[in-house]
Amino acid sequence: MTITDITPEAPAGPSGPPPPAIALQLASGFIASQAVYVFTKLRIADALADGPRPVDAVASRVGTSRDETRRLLRTLGGLGVVDEVAPETFQLTDVGELFRNEPGSLADLTTMWMETHYIPFAGMTGTVTSGRPAFEASEGEDFWSWLQHEPDTADLFSRAMGSFGGQTQAAAVAAFDFSGFGRIVDVGGAHGSFLASALAQSDTSRGVLFDLPHVVDAAGPSLDAVGVTDRVECVGGDFFESVPADGDAYLLSIILHDWNDADCVRILSSIRRAIPAHGVLLILENVIPDGNEPHLGKIIDMIMMTMLNGTERTRSEYAALLTEAGFTLDEVVATHAPTSLVVARPA
Repeated sequence: MTITDITPEAPAGPSGPPPPAIALQLASGFIASQAVYVFTKLRIADALADGPRPVDAVASRVGTSRDETRRLLRTLGGLGVVDEVAPETFQLTDVGELFRNEPGSLADLTTMWMETHYIPFAGMTGTVTSGRPAFEASEGEDFWSWLQHEPDTADLFSRAMGSFGGQTQAAAVAAFDFSGFGRIVDVGGAHGSFLASALAQSDTSRGVLFDLPHVVDAAGPSLDAVGVTDRVECVGGDFFESVPADGDAYLLSIILHDWNDADCVRILSSIRRAIPAHGVLLILENVIPDGNEPHLGKIIDMIMMTMLNGTERTRSEYAALLTEAGFTLDEVVATHAPTSLVVARPA
């Protein structure tokens, strides 16, 4: 199982759990999130990496209390994270594998959510009442400003976004042909993983990695890993002001959901000024379905609301933003991840 396989389950049908059971499961969600956090943080998941282990062996390896470890694992067994294969002997399930501390897992994301998001979420009532992110109300500044003087958390945030973003970007590359673009500009592309994967589809395409100067300065390892360093120009700047011109394709990967509509139009307008008439804009984001259909983006939207000043959007909402900035929405390409590619062209 990978991160991209995870999506909320549909509500139970007539034969499913009764309403009180569903309500209690929802109300007790904080217990499950803390349980998987402890499972990850104390590296209990790692202790089970090599196969089934008795509770005694797990507790001894990670230095935890035997009885509390047993109770934690028993609870996680009921949540599908581990499987009790013999009395007090547990092994990881496919879901549990995602909490191991290794590249591409959910370990860093789980840790980040519990260590940076959990407490502000206690103020979500205030957010819904006032319209102000709870994080700003509790910390006195926005999340991005706060992150600048929290280097350890900033590093954790980068790792968490890299693990999740890497899989959604791989899904986009699998769903869309980038090989026909001669010059690809990745706007806000961080260390260039999306750009590198897109360039790997063609030996002749070249790329421009555009982000804040200190961000693109650290992009070397990501580009080297895919062997595209000699085909990428790294450019530092501010996407609210301007972006490199004359790209055949412009990428925006998990950027717009961080910002309100006015700021999104500013970003899109910068690209509109730079993109040639034949250019294509490719936006990788959650596209929220209408109605009650379950979607991970609906859960992520609560983070955008409570922690930041952004939002997840529907197809029609993206169409409106694009129109205001001088683009036309062409199509929305689904991927095997919860994210989709919004394809737009200059109007």
